[in-house]
Amino acid sequence: MTLFDRSRVASSAVVPARRSVRLMSGIVAALMGVSFVGLSTLPAAADSRPAEPTSPSSPVTASPDVLPTVQVDGVVWQQTVIGNTVYAVGQFTTARPAGSAAGVNTTPRANILAFDIRTGALITSFNASLNAQARSVTASPDGKRIYVGGAFTQVNGTDRRYVAALDASTGALITSFAPLVASRVNAIVATPDAVYLGGWFTGVGSARRDKVAAVSPTNAALLPWNPTVTGGDVTSMVVSPDRTKVVVGGNFTTVNGATNAGWASINASTSAVEPWAVNSFINNSGTGAAITGLTSDADYVYASGYDFNGVGTAFEGVVAARWSDGAVNWLEDCHGDTYSVWSTQDVVYSAGHAHYCGNVQGFPETNPRSYNHALAFGKTPVATITRDTQGYRNFEGNQHSALLNWWPTFTVGSFTGQYQATWSVTGNSEYVVMGGEFPTVSGVRQQGLVRFGIGTKSTNNKAPEKAGKAANPAVISVKDGEARITWASNWDRDNKKLTYRVYRDGNLTAPIHETTGESTFWQMPTLSYIDKGLAPGSKHTYRIFALDAYGNEARSESVEVTIAAAGSVSPYATSVLDDGASSYWRLGEASGTNVVDWAGFNDLTAAAGVTRGEAGAIAQDADKASTFNGTDTGAAAGRTPQEAPNTYTSEAWVKTTTTSGGKILGYGGSLTGNSGSYDRQTYMDNEGRIWFGVYPNTVRTLNSSKSYNDGQWHHVVSSLGPAGMALYIDGVLIGKRADTTRGQGFQGVWRVGGDNLGGWPNQPASYYFNGVIDDVAIYPTELTRAQIQAHYSNSGREVAGPKKPADAYGAAVYSAEPELYWRLNEADGSTAADASQAGVPGTYVSGITLGKAGALKDVSDGAAEFNGSSGLLSSTKRYDNPSVYSQELWFNTTTANGGKLIGFGDNPNGLSGNYDRHVYMENDGRLTFGVWTGRTNLAQSTDAYNDGKWHHMVATQSGDGMVLYVDGKAVGTNPQTSAQGYSGHWKIGSDNTWGPQPFFAGTIDEVAVYSRALGATEVADHYRLGGGTTTVPNKAPVAAASVTATELTVAADGSASSDADGTVASYSWNFGDGSAAKTGATSSCASSRCSEQGSCGCCVGDGDGADGCC
Repeated sequence: MTLFDRSRVASSAVVPARRSVRLMSGIVAALMGVSFVGLSTLPAAADSRPAEPTSPSSPVTASPDVLPTVQVDGVVWQQTVIGNTVYAVGQFTTARPAGSAAGVNTTPRANILAFDIRTGALITSFNASLNAQARSVTASPDGKRIYVGGAFTQVNGTDRRYVAALDASTGALITSFAPLVASRVNAIVATPDAVYLGGWFTGVGSARRDKVAAVSPTNAALLPWNPTVTGGDVTSMVVSPDRTKVVVGGNFTTVNGATNAGWASINASTSAVEPWAVNSFINNSGTGAAITGLTSDADYVYASGYDFNGVGTAFEGVVAARWSDGAVNWLEDCHGDTYSVWSTQDVVYSAGHAHYCGNVQGFPETNPRSYNHALAFGKTPVATITRDTQGYRNFEGNQHSALLNWWPTFTVGSFTGQYQATWSVTGNSEYVVMGGEFPTVSGVRQQGLVRFGIGTKSTNNKAPEKAGKAANPAVISVKDGEARITWASNWDRDNKKLTYRVYRDGNLTAPIHETTGESTFWQMPTLSYIDKGLAPGSKHTYRIFALDAYGNEARSESVEVTIAAAGSVSPYATSVLDDGASSYWRLGEASGTNVVDWAGFNDLTAAAGVTRGEAGAIAQDADKASTFNGTDTGAAAGRTPQEAPNTYTSEAWVKTTTTSGGKILGYGGSLTGNSGSYDRQTYMDNEGRIWFGVYPNTVRTLNSSKSYNDGQWHHVVSSLGPAGMALYIDGVLIGKRADTTRGQGFQGVWRVGGDNLGGWPNQPASYYFNGVIDDVAIYPTELTRAQIQAHYSNSGREVAGPKKPADAYGAAVYSAEPELYWRLNEADGSTAADASQAGVPGTYVSGITLGKAGALKDVSDGAAEFNGSSGLLSSTKRYDNPSVYSQELWFNTTTANGGKLIGFGDNPNGLSGNYDRHVYMENDGRLTFGVWTGRTNLAQSTDAYNDGKWHHMVATQSGDGMVLYVDGKAVGTNPQTSAQGYSGHWKIGSDNTWGPQPFFAGTIDEVAVYSRALGATEVADHYRLGGGTTTVPNKAPVAAASVTATELTVAADGSASSDADGTVASYSWNFGDGSAAKTGATSSCASSRCSEQGSCGCCVGDGDGADGCC
């Protein structure tokens, strides 16, 4: 980020990047002047030929095609247009024709020139000269003269300090206009009655004027208008259409003694400050912020600004404020200084160096940072700004207009030393013109000035950006008779919607596939097509043509593929592709640095420390793996940074004996070296344990207790999404946590084999993995346990751990994927076996008698009796802050002393200091389910259950609150969705409570804990399968009847009626003819007797008391 040229304030050259500043928004919706109700997120889809040009989100823009324009050898600070003539001022000594190299075909022009907006050619008849730079230029209302302000002291060889009037045709000095301004003039606006000046000065002639003044256009006599501007300078001005107000902008702090930081509305007659609501919302002032440009239409003032120091109430970008009172209509919260703004009937154009527009559905921040020096926006609010993620002021919730698809690119110039490109933008109804110090525009030599045409005024002949090798598709054949053609979307500088044609075997007359898609330079979705019916073993070539809205075409090269035969792709690889992998790197290349993406278009680049040709993990195919050497050269990385995903699954096979650990897979902000931003990582510690970590502004991890550096292949799967985090190894769930559903937001790539791990738990000795990696895949979804286990099985291996129980109840719990499932049927010992695949046993700590009769009907299964004084069963695994969960068990007791049935606590061997998420029995036999949030939050039963009978209990907490179920029915609820944050163990039979003593006396069976909330139907189903007598709520049958009318009868058929949870048991027909109701699936009546021919009523019953009628 660089400073606007304000040499009296700061005369720096290249300015370092902004320091990170996080600020509270403090934004009041009322300032906006309009309601937010009903606004939805709308993507910017506008361009030079939009599908809906009348839509406020897609007005027609100029084309970014570069039109030939006169060039300068310095910088253009500002321009104005009269008719077809553009006047440009700045600091330069020569002009030269479009296309000419520097110093060739030059014409002397001293800091001011004019050119034809239609041709771009220098107007030689206008020939003025200034002895120093000019900073501002404007036209008189009649178009006969122009006013120029700046640092000059001579005009056309005549003394004229800081401001002058010139003949618009010849450039001759108008001698009658000679105000004696004391110092530099940065801004000028003119009306028929006054010329308003703004700048550094403190006087005009002998009169005091602080930074602003007004003079007569006739003779430059000083007018009474005399606001006092202090605390900074004026850089921009604009007059209201009715000429009653003057809005001034700059870096000043007060006007007329009142705080008006950066801009103010001033009465054109009285000099009084007018109401300007935006001033309590946006204050760009001081040495680090300013309002840099002002323009307007009939209703709104459009301002551009910069904020270098992270001023708490400043902004960077463009804001639209209502002329009447200064209320904000919309603002664009792109990051990066904006220096100039100009409004057409439908579009607002800006000049600056924006590097992030992600808050307004635009381009993200990149590393290294990249800049867009020209932007276009619609003029109507279309959506609300999202939360800032870059350390800038947060404008979340305020309205923005549409960022339009207009992307000319400028190279940075060196003339001012400020590392900038564009400084000025203006135009007319047919052209947009920009000025600055840029040497080229979109690859065309065009220094300092450039034109862009609107509609037919442009050439409209530029094709989409990627052609040749850059546009090549990835073509593979993974199923017999099929070719998978995948390509990254192209992008176009002014058309968002492109057409793609797929050609096969050089036949360019008829594409085999055609599709359309929207894309931008930062969002290029992957597209694909499967060509079927091809002969196994045959060879084919494919090309992709991308066409813009004008038919301009970008062509790829031909890419060849050999079609697979039956059985040539393993079941494992097929399952990865069938489950929707977005990227699939098999790492089986024989040599080279390219790692092909089998599923998408995101090939990796392997560094020198990656060795190819190692035997792979998948037994059924010949695909090889790659060895990573454990150093910073042993990694592979993506090539195109993208926003880090918040819903995904990563999958990899690893084999190692390393004792130095290292990252297996993760998301990093750098393509090489150690990333500064790194997250969503799966890594191994020195002991061989595997960790999965995510950073939502705090470290969140899951890890194995077992080591996997045993020289064997292991399947490692990590997922993140709405269900939280999950880690699976070899098909077995290692752990889940529901409290983490997103990671750190940044642009990056997937890194395989190594990247930064600084600051992460159990940080290994090496960031880089020393071992073999195979078949890495990324999915845009959270894979299910069934999918993960199917992948493992398809590798030729069998998932370890318990199998699904034979009894119906056990099978239902097992299939519901609990985090632990203790059936408590051990005869002796201290371990409660886990019957789920999670592998989390429990420890019988004390006070438990095993081998008691179990709860389940018709199932030979034991239970555990707790003695009411010391009985305790605890999980061996420690869990981090479970926030979404279910607890399930069966209990039988006659105790009158209450006690803990199940809960979460931090001490696995005794009474806990932190304890909640618990269900305990009150002394009278009622149940209480409670969580702690600084106070108790309870869901309680009204009935008592200490009756010596088996009862089924389930307690759930989720985003829907707390629910306590007993015997298949909800008996208590609480809306609380949070609980105390700590790590602990699931504990059965005893722990501290908020009422009765800790120890439960009774028998407990079938304990299960889940990382999700069981639904009411599931709970009722478990109770029923366990032998409970409560039935699932009966569903009414659905009646469906058809009638056929003839001259004599009306026949009705109700056999299509149905009952979702049983069968239709009875039918009742009413034909409206006064006769008794008829029964049976079919019936009829005489048409002459029916009240209305073809009209009948049908009701059906299910025999369980429920009816349905048509």
